[in-house]
Amino acid sequence: TLQSVDFSEDYDFIKSIPNKEKRFRVLEGYMYPDTYEFYVGENASSVVRRFLNNFKNKWTEEYQKQAEERGLTIDEVIIMASVIQGEAANSSQMSTISGILYNRLDRPANFPYLECDSTYEYFEKTIKPTLTSSVEDTQKEIEYRSNYRTYRNPGKEGLPIGPISNPGEDAIYAALFPKETSYLYFRHNVD
Repeated sequence: TLQSVDFSEDYDFIKSIPNKEKRFRVLEGYMYPDTYEFYVGENASSVVRRFLNNFKNKWTEEYQKQAEERGLTIDEVIIMASVIQGEAANSSQMSTISGILYNRLDRPANFPYLECDSTYEYFEKTIKPTLTSSVEDTQKEIEYRSNYRTYRNPGKEGLPIGPISNPGEDAIYAALFPKETSYLYFRHNVD
């Protein structure tokens, strides 16, 4: 259902997603992580709509205003939030990591590539295992690797083509309200 049903007509934030055909999962990033209760036998479209409605309700006017002030689309915020979600060891690190990632994006001459392990892991652990050795899947692998890779990838600077997870509230908030910092790197521990 996630891959075969088009929910664009019901949700403007889905309708506005660019490059849908190049993404691994179009709705990745918008399946809001939360506690849900479902009915036994509830159809898949109803379940997906519940996730999307929750996302729609969580995206506040304050969030929209902040995204516009930063010059970002909803999709760009969710892509950044998904990377922050993947990079942070915990919620308390998210705003600092957000500030660091924006610092890199603001310095393309020095940091043409975001260079985040989470985007590499998304390709290796989420996308690649779904592909076969067919010629069609081999071509898809090349395209997905290029579209989601944030390490040396000429022509694909900046954010990956789409979200790499379904970020939670803390990551979305951090993407919209990064901590002002002069840092360009971070580490979680000495290892």
